[in-house]
Amino acid sequence: MTLVPSTTKVIVWFDLSGAGNALGPFAIILEADGTILAEDGDVFAQEYDQAQGFFTLNDPIKGQLNSVDFVLAGDIAQDISTYVQGVSINRGRPSLVFSDVLAGRWTVTLNNFDRAFDPFFDGSPFLDNIVPGKRIQIRTDNIVIADGFIEDWNLFYAVNGRSTAQIVATDGLAALAAIELDAHTATSQGSGARVNAVLDRTEVDWGLNRSIATGSATLQADTVTAGTNVLAYLQQVNRTELGKLFISRNGVLTFRGRDQTLDVLSGIKFSDAGQDIPYKGINVQYGSDLLYNRIRLQRVGGTEQTVDDAASIEKYRPRTFSATELLHNSDAQVLELAQYLLGIYREPAVRIAGLDVDLARLDDTQRQSVIGLDIGDVIEVQFTPNQIGDPIAQWAVIEGIEHRITPSGHEIRFSLGSTVEVGTFLTLNDPVLGRLGLNVLGF
Repeated sequence: MTLVPSTTKVIVWFDLSGAGNALGPFAIILEADGTILAEDGDVFAQEYDQAQGFFTLNDPIKGQLNSVDFVLAGDIAQDISTYVQGVSINRGRPSLVFSDVLAGRWTVTLNNFDRAFDPFFDGSPFLDNIVPGKRIQIRTDNIVIADGFIEDWNLFYAVNGRSTAQIVATDGLAALAAIELDAHTATSQGSGARVNAVLDRTEVDWGLNRSIATGSATLQADTVTAGTNVLAYLQQVNRTELGKLFISRNGVLTFRGRDQTLDVLSGIKFSDAGQDIPYKGINVQYGSDLLYNRIRLQRVGGTEQTVDDAASIEKYRPRTFSATELLHNSDAQVLELAQYLLGIYREPAVRIAGLDVDLARLDDTQRQSVIGLDIGDVIEVQFTPNQIGDPIAQWAVIEGIEHRITPSGHEIRFSLGSTVEVGTFLTLNDPVLGRLGLNVLGF
């Protein structure tokens, strides 16, 4: 019996040949062969019957190439959804200036009455596989919503036998956080080229599982010391770009430049007007959380660049934002970035910060659209507070996604940022991006 909604599937890659975790922790995530990825729409068997055996050389039956009955040993996708009691997924970041996207984290609670997920039980069908490093993927309506690897197996025993196991998983950013760079000097290059250069280094060897934009910033030829954390360095590059670095819902390392954000207009509109896609709740912010009238930025080896707005300081008192260790190759670039940030944050603004959606309230087409949204996608939101007065409409970029899946349903919380904060640049002749007063000049 499936305990979570029937459209949610949890897939784990287990080696049922008796060889254990032959590929080693993280090997699936870092595999260079792009075909290792499982995409939306792929179909998995409920469970491969390991009792029938695996591909065997020189065997007249088991040794036939391309056999669907006798597969190569190694980690094979296993659907364990019948054991699942609940799923919680948290990916993304808060909408704060220069904030980093953290490694996605999710938990899966499993029925462990029969000790199937007990590493101490020789009768487990997954013997020798209850270990860290196994790949895990979660789908709803056969759309991938999280893809990564298992960090921990937590076991909760009950005296009445109704025991549970909990999978704690994370995405590829955690793998990057576990790698250190060797000492080297980078060449002056664009931000996207720098990201690729780091991923291609021997000590990182990320492979082809990536989608890296060109970016707009030009980076200096900085000296990287031995032991520098890979993720921390890539986030430093991303802050310099004012871009977005994250693992997509289907496990792809993604870097978007500041000029690329609205390449991903989703065409999806949420509203409370009885049309479009309905939502359950909305969080609107207005105040000083993102109010800055003095910006101080400094690059490595450069001079601090300071800009301020006297009128805003007089109205709201000084509110300073500072950042250092940027990697631009000139102070002029840093000054342009400071001026851009001041133009955005010198006045308080109404921001739609969050949206709660209950999938049970949506039709099939709406469900597919909402489930397929990812970090960086841009949506339109319209709401009328208490259904009084005129509706308020904004474009917003998805900064974070949280799934709460229980036997009673599936809800999604989207953390949102104003599109102007992440690169909604004025685009001539565009019906959305060409509207004066709602988009800013790029730099």
